[in-house]
Amino acid sequence: MDQFQIDINKIATNLIEKNIEKVTKGIYDFSSAKRKDLLLKSKNAFDLYLSSAIDKYSSTKTILYRDQRVPLYKFYVDVNLRYQFETINTDNINNLLELSNNITIFGSGGMGKSTLLKHLFLNTILNTDLIPLFVELRDLNDAEITLIDCIYKSLSNLKFNLEKEYFVKALHNGCFVIFLDGFDEVNEEKRRKLTMEIDLMVDKYSENYYIVSSRPGDFLYRGWNKFIDLHVIPLDKQSALSLIEKMDYDNDIKEKFLLELNDNLYKKHQSFCSNPLLLNIMLLTYHEFAEIPDKVHIFYGRAFDALYSQHDATKAGFKRKLMTIENLAIDDFKRVLSAISALSYMEKTYSFDQDQLFYYINSAKQIVDIEFDSNRFKTDLIESVCILVIDGLKYKYQHRSFQEYFTARFISNLPDEEQTSLLLHIIEEEGESIKFDEVFNLLFEMANEKFERNLIIPALEKLKEIIKDSSLELSYLKYMETSFDEFFFDPALLVQEKLSKEAEAIAYSYKENKSGFIDFVQFIYNKYCDLLDIKLPKLETIIEPDNIDSLHEFGEDDEYSQSTRVPLNKVTCDEQLFNDFIGFSKFYLQRLEYSFLVLDQRKPEL
Repeated sequence: MDQFQIDINKIATNLIEKNIEKVTKGIYDFSSAKRKDLLLKSKNAFDLYLSSAIDKYSSTKTILYRDQRVPLYKFYVDVNLRYQFETINTDNINNLLELSNNITIFGSGGMGKSTLLKHLFLNTILNTDLIPLFVELRDLNDAEITLIDCIYKSLSNLKFNLEKEYFVKALHNGCFVIFLDGFDEVNEEKRRKLTMEIDLMVDKYSENYYIVSSRPGDFLYRGWNKFIDLHVIPLDKQSALSLIEKMDYDNDIKEKFLLELNDNLYKKHQSFCSNPLLLNIMLLTYHEFAEIPDKVHIFYGRAFDALYSQHDATKAGFKRKLMTIENLAIDDFKRVLSAISALSYMEKTYSFDQDQLFYYINSAKQIVDIEFDSNRFKTDLIESVCILVIDGLKYKYQHRSFQEYFTARFISNLPDEEQTSLLLHIIEEEGESIKFDEVFNLLFEMANEKFERNLIIPALEKLKEIIKDSSLELSYLKYMETSFDEFFFDPALLVQEKLSKEAEAIAYSYKENKSGFIDFVQFIYNKYCDLLDIKLPKLETIIEPDNIDSLHEFGEDDEYSQSTRVPLNKVTCDEQLFNDFIGFSKFYLQRLEYSFLVLDQRKPEL
């Protein structure tokens, strides 16, 4: 145990001592003698939990520190968060808690959200009188349990031994900061239920603080009414330099890298250097590859090559031999790993128990038609190449970005018809992934023309057929109905976005069985707006409303959220309401028409 852990454990013990009367207030209705025993039992339960949690969250493995866990603060650099137009420093948890009891933290893959939450967990012990609880939401994927059950299980797994009924009662007393990490890692079909449970929990136990981390996604896209949204700000140059300086790495390589990072690398490759994960990969591959590629998929490919060929290179005189090297050359190893990644990705599995992992390895073996020892391959994934890490009784990717990279690699190598079928399935059945992860972005980079030919063209042609109707406006309605089931006035947006009028505060509710066509169309616009000489159609005949009178007339008021809602299947009941709906939807419709212009231009060239 290092000095930091010794010190923070002492502080944690004092924290529990200070809080135990408040934590247990009203939960024990017994005689004074028995209550004294239960107070001691409660104190010991929280002491054991915090001690175990500190041990778990104050050290970790990373892509650079692959062989053993290292103290978090050996490499951690504070990141800043954006709240509206303000910058929030995360060096002290109170900077966040002063803003709201309920916070969502958004950041794309590799921005260090989980590491940030671990820092905030530890910082809560150091700088507040509150007790932090850390929950990895992906545990909800393993069983049909409630959020409260998941929280209690997370504590119990770290030696918390107080009965559940007493813990639940303690939540009423408002002594906790509850960190809910990885909303985006919860299976899509469970997110709606989880959203409702979080909403109910912050109402029922409103004296606590709640901090949820996630990649941006549909269920969080417009935010939750009771939460404020914070966004991870990419690393600036000084923070990037500080991160590398803290790394325990070959000094000669690190010093050369720091010089280049300061002189030109940050300016030339800011999108890579401002992302902590990608910056780590840059250092990992710097010695072997003279230049930094412009494309992310080449970047990840080189990172794996470095892990494969240089594993344990940071240990002088030692290089572990891959156990499957007699059977699998590096290309075959990649093929197997790509199949494992694609299979698990399509099943929305981001961590595995041992049986699941062997299931995916053996299934991949059949797909690539190569014989090798599955147990040895599993050992190589964990101990040699370190693409997977052990987390309790689970195995998970070093970072989900690697699962997405190898999934894209697998899909890019499929025959044309199989690729088209699989990608259309993702759009129609798993559409949220277009916005949630990097698979489509990587595919667009890897094989642009093949991706256009096998997906963009057929998907847009299919969308044209799906929304075809007797009038353009009815086609537009059909398009919006592919993803949404209602539109509504959201008063929370007036405050959050500092909007000047009600007509600007219009939002849409996603259907439970939505397709991903609207996200796909936005993807096309994002990719081609700088590549092709096509202007975003103005659609001047569509008038954006300056009031929401028709919503008030035909919508239903939701007293709980103070919103006014209209189901999309009712917008044709009144001409003014229908025209207003089309006007409110102009943002989406402009991008739809833009995508059809892309289709007209690209199809003859392929």
